[in-house]
Amino acid sequence: MKNYHTHTYRCKHAVGTVEDYVQAAIENDVQVLGMSDHTPFPNDSHWLKVRMAYEELEAYCKEIDEAKEKYKEIKILKGFECEYLKEYHEFYKEVLLGQHEADYLILAGHQIFGTSPWNLRGEVKSLKEELRLYADYLVKGMETGLFTFVAHPDVFGTFYLNWDEEALAASKYIIEAAKAYHMPLEVNGYGLRKPEITTEQGVRRMYPLHGFWELAGHYDIEVLANSDAHKPSDIISNIEEGYKIASTYGLHKKFEIIR
Repeated sequence: MKNYHTHTYRCKHAVGTVEDYVQAAIENDVQVLGMSDHTPFPNDSHWLKVRMAYEELEAYCKEIDEAKEKYKEIKILKGFECEYLKEYHEFYKEVLLGQHEADYLILAGHQIFGTSPWNLRGEVKSLKEELRLYADYLVKGMETGLFTFVAHPDVFGTFYLNWDEEALAASKYIIEAAKAYHMPLEVNGYGLRKPEITTEQGVRRMYPLHGFWELAGHYDIEVLANSDAHKPSDIISNIEEGYKIASTYGLHKKFEIIR
């Protein structure tokens, strides 16, 4: 079992230290554990209520490095879940990947612009426009080559409720870019633990979106499933279910980080 998507107390909406996650991973026979808290931004307060402060970066990295030395029975990777902001391209490259020797960066879109912490909604005129902006945002991040995989590419299901031509077009754009840039896509287990929502087409999870993954099944792309754990007890939650969704739609190429 491998899980590359986890969050500690430092992000302010999760619990547990790095060591708590390592111990939970060992207890659950996890062979590879990736720590991937939300990246801070230097000299910036972007969404500070839901990510670590920049001043915590050194301590976060040190905590992971110490765990790597202490727990030789498990492979531990140092990562960050990142919003792609062009102005921080060099920070990601030179500081996170360079100075701090991060093993990987995850590309994720929680919001495009605006002030609310997680809601993707910004100053846009319509949900359709918002959906197009989200898809374009992810593709621009893929183009950089900075990121190892895309987290919950179908998270737009939290705000765009119906599966229609717009959802299909945005999904196709994201999936075709993933194919072109050899970018693995994640089936995210956290969405399977969130409440169901009611749409015009019935009741469903916010994500994963079955329409998205059915479409992805027509492309030869790599996938991975992660728990997106926000507490140590969820260290392996819904990973197998995520892979079952992928398998249902013919997505059998499992991506692994080799370090």
